[in-house]
Amino acid sequence: MTVQSPDRTAVLEAKIDALTEQVARIAAEAREQRMRREAWDELRLDVTPLLGQAMESAGRQLEDVQEFTSVDDLVRLLKRILRNINRIEETFGRFESALEFLDDVGTLGDEAFVKALRSLETLEQRGYFSFAKAGFDVVDRVVTTYGEEDVKALGDNVVTMLDTVKEITQPDMLALLQRMIDALQAQQQVIEEEGAEPPSLFSLLRKMRDPNVRRGINRALDTLGSVTAETSAATVHEIQEMKQKGAL
Repeated sequence: MTVQSPDRTAVLEAKIDALTEQVARIAAEAREQRMRREAWDELRLDVTPLLGQAMESAGRQLEDVQEFTSVDDLVRLLKRILRNINRIEETFGRFESALEFLDDVGTLGDEAFVKALRSLETLEQRGYFSFAKAGFDVVDRVVTTYGEEDVKALGDNVVTMLDTVKEITQPDMLALLQRMIDALQAQQQVIEEEGAEPPSLFSLLRKMRDPNVRRGINRALDTLGSVTAETSAATVHEIQEMKQKGAL
């Protein structure tokens, strides 16, 4: 009887272990393939009716357009889509970027809208809208009261009006107007307090003895004379211009 050495026994055990591992691996792969085959069979059983329904529906839809297209047209379209698949994907990428941009713009637009509402509310509280409404009412009254000829006449004289306003708004003229207003207000108060009887000639003569009264009368007469002279000169100038134009 031959007795095996310990080394040979260890080698045989190692080979048996390796063979056992290979058999286990093969069995696992077989089980995995069987599971895949079963899953595919289940999927095929589930999808086959759906594919049949889809093909039937596609057939019905194609019947509606068979007068306008053919299978060759569909194949050519499919080939074109496949050739441009990269461009189509790039277009979808740009479309997604545009949608993201619109989302960002929408957020900014909402913030701007809220800010605009707050600004309008502030203007309303300060009375800008009421002032504008009153201004529109004034413009409406002007438009309904004056005609086209009045507006043209106003345009012809607007330079003179602006020059007059400029002169009136000078500091010395404003001070003079303020003194005149104060004097008129004081005289109005005197008129309200005095009696209904007019002053006598003797009281007027007594007032003439006042130097300030005489100075005022003198200035008033000088002013009236100057205005009358300038008006007469302007009238003569206008008459001469009308004669030159043949109007007279």
